[in-house]
Amino acid sequence: MRFFSNLIKCVLLVGGLTSGGLWATQPTENTEKPVTNAVLRTASIYVKNWDASVRFYRDYLGYDVLVDQPVTTQKSLDTIGVGDGGTARIAYLKPRNDRITRPFTGNYLALIEVAGPALEGRTYERSSPVTQAMRGEIVLAHQVVGIDQVFASMQLDAAVTIVAPLSLSGAGQSRSFSAIDPNGVRVEMYEYIPGKEPAKNP
Repeated sequence: MRFFSNLIKCVLLVGGLTSGGLWATQPTENTEKPVTNAVLRTASIYVKNWDASVRFYRDYLGYDVLVDQPVTTQKSLDTIGVGDGGTARIAYLKPRNDRITRPFTGNYLALIEVAGPALEGRTYERSSPVTQAMRGEIVLAHQVVGIDQVFASMQLDAAVTIVAPLSLSGAGQSRSFSAIDPNGVRVEMYEYIPGKEPAKNP
């Protein structure tokens, strides 16, 4: 026990040196102007177990389930990527404390359950970019400004792969596209069409 206690003290000492002392490195400011100032709106998880996933976020972390419904339109099913004959179910959750202060704005967690012939026995493994949904995948949805410029810039980046081209949403409310970031994570960018933004909470 004394060995581990001394080891922890050493780690804390080194941590102090590196965080504010001898080996400290000062953070550098990015002076380049970004293409857009994005806002992370939704983190989506393609779940492996629906009941267990809902229970985890609802019962353990205090999320409220705001929406729980099947995905019915073919356009939405295609966007989710379930393939022919596939089905999907989606739930939007929001932390309870966040819901009290911002009930209709802010950020959400989306749980998506997918099923279909093309999905059986397949879980997330990003060996190469694909547009089909995979259980265990995470999608980060960002609201952006100037989506045409964002799309054009990402197309020129060899480290980014566009997997869903820029197109109009099924509801005709926004335009969006999806890309795979350099780590293999799917990122969705969208921008509301002027005059069709959702109503804001007064």
